[in-house]
Amino acid sequence: MNRRYDFVGHQYIPINDISPDSLGSITNLIFRTDDVKLKWLELSMEQIGYWRARLRSTYISWALMINGLHVAHEKYADPEWIESNTFRISSVRPSKGKAELQVIAEWEGRNVASAHMQQLPMICSYGLIDLYSCLEEMVFELFRLYWNENPDQLIKGPEFKELRMKYRNKERDPDAWEKGFKDRLDSWQRKKLYDGLGRIFRSYCSQLQLKTPDRYIHTDFDSWAKSIEGLSLVRNCLTHGAINAPKELEEFSSQPYRMGFSFKEGDEIAISLTDLMNVDCFCDSLLTGINLSLFEKASGYSTSMKHGE
Repeated sequence: MNRRYDFVGHQYIPINDISPDSLGSITNLIFRTDDVKLKWLELSMEQIGYWRARLRSTYISWALMINGLHVAHEKYADPEWIESNTFRISSVRPSKGKAELQVIAEWEGRNVASAHMQQLPMICSYGLIDLYSCLEEMVFELFRLYWNENPDQLIKGPEFKELRMKYRNKERDPDAWEKGFKDRLDSWQRKKLYDGLGRIFRSYCSQLQLKTPDRYIHTDFDSWAKSIEGLSLVRNCLTHGAINAPKELEEFSSQPYRMGFSFKEGDEIAISLTDLMNVDCFCDSLLTGINLSLFEKASGYSTSMKHGE
């Protein structure tokens, strides 16, 4: 079951249909081509729109949950509610040989309101982990799109002799090649996971020979990779239950690519809605940078306003 809901969606606007009114809604560029060798670039640019919607929807989902906690706090802090109500939490418990729904907690007064707000750091932490998971999926998906059209480097060596034969015969038996190379890609991805997402992103940019878009002055692929590496540090601390920030997080927080994080060594690791906003902003900006770089690579044209466009 797909646990994600797309709150954003996206639509394609052909260049001939672009009007001044629609310019503000355009966030991705797609270079259409009939050149088979460039088709993977077109597919990659199409995926940028999907992942922008996916990442933004993920942030929106957690923002909605956080909003729900604030609404609950406001409701249960109301003096009129406190005076005439109690808050009950139920769960299933065994009783007389069968499972029954029973009240396991009953609270009165302002404890109910404060209990909801105490969940905020945990919810924000899960939100950051979820956003990171989507970012990781996105980087691998784009990398796999490239390998699908440029498989030579992944099928070198004596251990892939049979797979190379399937590649040569793919016109006669495409299913055998597709299944065989999918297995190869899955194996490659499992091994790559241990490299860390920052290194994987660097490898993606290097393999594709991507260049920082002409319009970018203050950031580039290197600084984006460093931001991803720092985000990986935060995510790993949260995933492994770290309570206090290690020295590495303080060092990351002192860098210009820190995404707004301000950790101090030894301080409690507490994630806020503002942190989620900053991660969402970074992901959106990263997708724009990748999109423009792919477009410039495919088209040969600069997307910079400095060049009169």
